[in-house]
Amino acid sequence: MLLFSLINNRRTSMTVSIYNKIKISSKKQFEKYILLLIACIIIFLNCPFISVFHPTEINDISTVTSKDKYVKITTSNLHYTGYTFEKIGHKKYGYYYTIKNSKSLFVLLPVDSTPKETLSNYSFKGKVTKPNRTYKKMLSMLVKDLNWNEASMNDVNNDFFISNADYNIVPYIILFWLLIFILLTSIYKLINYALYFAKPYTYNVCPFKSKEEQRYLIKNANIELNSDNYIQINSMYITENYLVDLTVPRIYVIPLNDIIWCYRVGKFAFNSKKTATDFSLVLTSFDGITTTLKHKTSDEALELLNTIRATEANIIIGFSDSKKHEAKQIIAANK
Repeated sequence: MLLFSLINNRRTSMTVSIYNKIKISSKKQFEKYILLLIACIIIFLNCPFISVFHPTEINDISTVTSKDKYVKITTSNLHYTGYTFEKIGHKKYGYYYTIKNSKSLFVLLPVDSTPKETLSNYSFKGKVTKPNRTYKKMLSMLVKDLNWNEASMNDVNNDFFISNADYNIVPYIILFWLLIFILLTSIYKLINYALYFAKPYTYNVCPFKSKEEQRYLIKNANIELNSDNYIQINSMYITENYLVDLTVPRIYVIPLNDIIWCYRVGKFAFNSKKTATDFSLVLTSFDGITTTLKHKTSDEALELLNTIRATEANIIIGFSDSKKHEAKQIIAANK
């Protein structure tokens, strides 16, 4: 029997219901993953995955327009301007140009230490890009070399260029699979939390118990809570046979007789706005499975330990090398 007389008991007049808490927790988690799913879909719809992975194939480079995004081109008349651009990572690119129908178009392509003066039957992929600072600088220097003026160049030049340097498929591949992972995870979580809301007894309240056993854990713990024979520490309860943590979003119902070792650990926050240490209560079962009740204050964690210590359950309390060794021996003997 619990030694209730040794513990300061803080009660509420409301009836405690594990089922209701599971529903509240499941609803909040469902809403969170709905928002995450919507955010992923919005990102998915706004990212040009199709055009990046399958660029528009164009046979005549002069037909490219500023409305195109990503293109795959084979052309036979690209001429080197004499100007290069070095990207981060020391990859070198050269500016080439082509003229057709009295209109010039510049292309930024990878080159080696000695760029070719002319590229024939050359195939490449690129991004249709608006003039940036580097491109404008190259164009300004070219205008001076040709003894032209910028107005004359603007009359014969397109208001865009094609950049192979900006056609980088790797970030899109990473983002694509990351979004797929988040989408599938969100859908999986939504199905689970919808099930938990509809059938609270299916909620995973104890990591080392089977689904069928957990159904009875919730039922029996709820009966003990409603018998008004428990110790309450904020949203945590210790009944005669169970440790119940109703801290949303994670609900736990742990049989005291299945715990062999219990201790608290603190985690210092590097956030300057959060000065208090975040504590957790670590529980180890006879199977060696560890359950961590997170986000407790120092007082909550300490009071939980003291309350568990006051029960008749044969649990090792506190952390030390000798206690760790003792717990390992019990686990090994139980296998």
